[in-house]
Amino acid sequence: MPAAFFAGAFFAGAFLAGAFFAGAFFAGAFLVGAFLVGAFLAGAFFVGAFLAGAFFVGAFLAGAFFAGAFFVGAFLVGAFLVGAFFTGAFLAGAFL
Repeated sequence: MPAAFFAGAFFAGAFLAGAFFAGAFFAGAFLVGAFLVGAFLAGAFFVGAFLAGAFFVGAFLAGAFFAGAFFVGAFLVGAFLVGAFFTGAFLAGAFL
């Protein structure tokens, strides 16, 4: 689903493993505990999103924007983060 618009959406605990959301807009979305393992999210926009405890293990996040996002306890192990933008993101307790 390229360039989908999910601003302010509520995806808590959602199972989106392997999803294709290139360039999707998740600004201010609530993805607490969402399971995005192996998802393709290149260039996705997560500015101000709440991603505590989300699983991005092995996800492709090249060029994604996470400015001001809240990542407490999120799992980004093995994620491809080249060119990802984390300015102002809160990463306390995140697993990189």
